[in-house]
Amino acid sequence: MPDIIEIMTTLTEAKNERGYSNFGRMVNQVIATLTGTYITDNRVVNPDEWSESSFNRTHNRSWGKVYPDSKSVTVCWHTPSSSEIDFALQIFKDLVQPMMAQLEELLTVPPSRRDPLWLNDFCR
Repeated sequence: MPDIIEIMTTLTEAKNERGYSNFGRMVNQVIATLTGTYITDNRVVNPDEWSESSFNRTHNRSWGKVYPDSKSVTVCWHTPSSSEIDFALQIFKDLVQPMMAQLEELLTVPPSRRDPLWLNDFCR
């Protein structure tokens, strides 16, 4: 996980739109993945059927399979662990909050003193 923070830090130091855009997308995806609840297994059948030895030979018979009721379907969910939530908070505290502070500082500059350099920093 430290590799992700290293990549994100490098992207925040970028001086072009692509770096900042990629940073924003990456933060969004990583935090959503770490803290979200979502289905982790999108197979066409339940895990026990998938792991049967005969399934490899007869998998085509399961395409479009309809289960009789929702209780017959096994759904594997990702629920965030405390370490994942802690890591998401670390990303927010170490990377997002400092950038927000820089933005707030830029907004304190009076409009009469906002030159092209200010605009360049603000747009990043």
